This record gives sequence, structure tokens and C-alpha cells, in this order.
Amino acid sequence: MSISEIVIQANVTPAESVEATLSPLVENADVSLSLEQTRGIETAILVATVGAAGAALGALISGVSKVAAAKGARNIVIHGRSGRKLEIPAETSVDRISTLVEAAKDLDVERISF
Repeated sequence: MSISEIVIQANVTPAESVEATLSPLVENADVSLSLEQTRGIETAILVATVGAAGAALGALISGVSKVAAAKGARNIVIHGRSGRKLEIPAETSVDRISTLVEAAKDLDVERISF
């Protein structure tokens, strides 16, 4: 996996709350987050720059899963650049997420939403 940008889209306000909650969960991984303005008031858009290490994608997906569960979301959806997607229950265990990360790597992840 090469360095890539992944959009994290969440229907919560304020948008900063997603960034503030997710940042500590991925701070030791090769992931950087930046908040972008959108037209929709209720949609938080974060751009995550994910490094080449496979652990970075796993940390990002695990972190997003925890944030989604805390915000009351039922599922997170990982969207690939090819149009394929992987839907994961927000309260999925870390062990199960590790297995799903392998499948997500094949998607060439473009966006994660909840």
C-alpha cells in the first residue's frame, strides 16, 4: 500500500469533534488528519493521509470504528476507488477488524463513512 489520502465522512456536528476524538486513536500510526470545510453543516469531512505501513490503515479503520460507535452509528462503510465497498458494524471487535483490514487493502480505500 502506498501513501494515500482517505476521506472520512461523518454525519455529526461539530465536525471538529470527530477529528478531536479520532486523533489520539491514530497518533502512533503513520496517519495524519486534516479537517476540510464542506457545504453541509452536519457532515464532517476529514482527510487522512495514510502511510505505506499496513498498520496505518488498520489503526485508521479501528479508530473510525470506535468514533462511529461512540457517535451512535450502526455501521462504517469503506469505499474503494473501483466502486466496491465493505460495510462493517461499528461495534466490531478489534480482532475482527484486523481480518477486515486485509480485505480493505484490496479495495484501494478512497473514503470511509458512518
